[in-house]
Amino acid sequence: MLNVNLIVAANILVIGEVWMRNLSARLAVFLQNQSGAAAAEYAMLIAALVVLVAIAAATLGESLTVVLNDAADCVEVGCV
Repeated sequence: MLNVNLIVAANILVIGEVWMRNLSARLAVFLQNQSGAAAAEYAMLIAALVVLVAIAAATLGESLTVVLNDAADCVEVGCV
């Protein structure tokens, strides 16, 4: 019975060692992988573009309001 326990314990140690080596290798590959960094960079670029479009829309919206109000006043008064 002692021999069986020793064999089981040895197998568990071997399996644990293999599992740790696989984990170490996978962790190394994960840390070297740059595809996630590229996705984060694209997300930051898209966020910056959204901010710029929002600023442009707000500025253009104010200018467009002024132009349309001037045109409406001109129509009411009869500008030439």
